[in-house]
Amino acid sequence: MSAEQDGSVDDPTAFDSEDSSPVITLLNNRYPNSTPVVRYAFPRDDGSPKQEPRLRSIHAPVPDEATWVSAIYFATDLQINRLNEYADNPYENLSPDNIAKTIQDECEDADRVLYPIHAESDAHEDNSDHVPLPTMVSWLREYAREVLNIPPGDCSFYYSGNRSIHIHSPLFVTGENLGWLKERTEQFCSETGADLDASVYKQKQQFRIPGADHHRNPPLQKAEIDPDWDHTEIISAAATDVARPNTYAEILTRIFDLDGTATFSDLLLSSTASDSDSQTSPLTTWESRVNRYDTDQRRAHTAPEFYPYPTGDNHDGRSVASVRVENKPFQRRTAGGNRTFVPCYFYGAHSCNGREYTKDEHYAPLQLSKADATKWTYEPGETLVIIGGGNYQSLIHVVDEELAEHIGDLLDPDEGRRADALEALQDHGYDVGSAGTSRSTNAETGAQGHESPQEETSPDQKSEALRCKERAEQGDIEASLSHGERRKVANRLLTLYGWDSAWNWFQEQYGEDFNPKRTWKGFKSIINTHSYDDDLAEITVPPSP
Repeated sequence: MSAEQDGSVDDPTAFDSEDSSPVITLLNNRYPNSTPVVRYAFPRDDGSPKQEPRLRSIHAPVPDEATWVSAIYFATDLQINRLNEYADNPYENLSPDNIAKTIQDECEDADRVLYPIHAESDAHEDNSDHVPLPTMVSWLREYAREVLNIPPGDCSFYYSGNRSIHIHSPLFVTGENLGWLKERTEQFCSETGADLDASVYKQKQQFRIPGADHHRNPPLQKAEIDPDWDHTEIISAAATDVARPNTYAEILTRIFDLDGTATFSDLLLSSTASDSDSQTSPLTTWESRVNRYDTDQRRAHTAPEFYPYPTGDNHDGRSVASVRVENKPFQRRTAGGNRTFVPCYFYGAHSCNGREYTKDEHYAPLQLSKADATKWTYEPGETLVIIGGGNYQSLIHVVDEELAEHIGDLLDPDEGRRADALEALQDHGYDVGSAGTSRSTNAETGAQGHESPQEETSPDQKSEALRCKERAEQGDIEASLSHGERRKVANRLLTLYGWDSAWNWFQEQYGEDFNPKRTWKGFKSIINTHSYDDDLAEITVPPSP
């Protein structure tokens, strides 16, 4: 009988020493006297998955033809015995179910399942929407920051081999919170315009294994990618021979790159539905402080919110809002515990996502990112101008009421322009440079004190590299520039100002997503490629970080 027909679980005592990593140790400690098992699926002739009627230890070899794998089920010794008992006939006395599904159901009922959090977008450019791969990567970066609350650099990015980009995150979600994660993902897509597949957050969902062939001709494999790659580089990676993992434990060890100080709670998604439902702070009980007859105040809490962070489909600038704060921040029980709103009166607001996203002399909530909610210190009655940013950090200026009204007029929903509002704000001495605390806004020196170029001011004088640099400083560098454009900017900065200034500029633009090793390799490649250039040839490449 073949392994694919055998319903037994592999010997749970078989343990590869290389599988003994911090994440495996934490799982063993959390679920003692149990065996972590998974269920694999194999492709039918039409490419669709067919799950085998067995569960295998995460330490057992991945079957050669397996393409998909399930969540992790922690089976008791009795359940392992039953799996082996039904090995010869997985469907005996269980039709139409089999012993594997039966044990899966029991583990789900007992809350002994961990679902690795993967996210994916299927909206590739061969679909009707014509979404390029780098755009999907940018969506998943934002998703990691806003929904999973982790730096995108902590995730592994994959191209599926067909039309999908996946991320594997170093987080699990429990069955209790799968529904919340699905709703939060749908909400994220609605707010940002991203197209992610929220249907994957359900019980018994299967995920494609790294290295698995995709059912297409010629076949491409699920390949790990650098999120900085362009379309050609991504496809090339999937067309080469990709090593498959030996065991599922090996996959976990790679994704959960932990040190010995990590705890089990570090493995779980922190923003959960149960957390938000159990809060009793004023953030979740705004009804108690609003008179039910005060229509304006109710609108300030219940009307559709204004979301200032996305940089638009073409990344054409930043949202601007002029508001008067009406009350303290609050949260909605139905919206998840990581969404914070501020009841406001909007003199005017104009999103960069289009003229349909406006507010004009209207009471409504302002939605805050996690970063802005943490630093929010503004009191009811204060008038503010908020300049949103693709890095989810805003520039927030306290202004007098007269200027707030004037800025609101310039943000007229029909004829107003964000550029006019920003120019007026700048004329009054306010900084309207790159949003977010991680960006430099000083024209002479960067935030970290390095020299910044005295750039040409005439549009005709500006080089393509300079225009790319300025575009990056107005939003999210990943979303604003392609890999080739970032390379042009790096080349320019290295040539004019040397290694340290170029390094500091990129570090400022990326913020928490800055990858020192990737930047070092990119700079070194530019210097080696253009070694004939005297300015670059004189640069000493420091040791790799």
